[in-house]
Amino acid sequence: MNICSASGLTTLTTTTLGTALGLAGISGINAYMPLLILACAHRWFHLCTINPHFAFIGQDWFIIAMAILTVADLVMDKVLIGNHLWNAIHTVIRPIAGAFIAAAVTNQGIIGGFQGAQPVLVGGHMGAFMGLQVGVIVAGVINQASSSGILVFLMGVAGFLLAGAVHLTKMSIRGGAALFTADLSSIVLSIIEDIITVLGVILALLAPAVMFVCLILFVLLFLLLFRRIIRTVQGISGLMRS
Repeated sequence: MNICSASGLTTLTTTTLGTALGLAGISGINAYMPLLILACAHRWFHLCTINPHFAFIGQDWFIIAMAILTVADLVMDKVLIGNHLWNAIHTVIRPIAGAFIAAAVTNQGIIGGFQGAQPVLVGGHMGAFMGLQVGVIVAGVINQASSSGILVFLMGVAGFLLAGAVHLTKMSIRGGAALFTADLSSIVLSIIEDIITVLGVILALLAPAVMFVCLILFVLLFLLLFRRIIRTVQGISGLMRS
């Protein structure tokens, strides 16, 4: 069953957004594991249709590279001496990975179903005429955006921002815990994050509508706690420099 290709607006907002942005958000925790699982799901289990421009995701060299980087991330994130530097470097890499995976899962053909949409009869012939005009305009705009790659670009931007937000949240939780436990909590938190990553990727692929709801709740909570998260991250950065 292919759960990433879709047609129609309803499927776009639940399946495509839930999968693409869900994987992007998880990339804010681990930049490589979501790409590795996505590549395997696409190549061997046919669970997801990849944007043709990102077809290399299913190739051997990409899967091997992601496997190596995933193992490196799993190990380095648990090394007490090197995990801070590793996470600092990935402040840039994780949002980029989020943008990449969101764009890759956004199939440019997902809205093609609108081309054959029929107008809804509302208020007789005039309503039908207006419905037809609006339908043609909306379908034309969406399909033009799809064919020109604008949707893929916008999904990439959304994936970048979402992965960045998740990364900042991760860093604030890690930093706050380290201050009270002398950094001994890093290994435990890293293992918990690994579990969340695996479960999150599975949820994004198999239950994207549920993932989409989770993303909405996360974004609302992130915006509510944004200032506190930023202050925590800035405080940690100051301690590391001093």
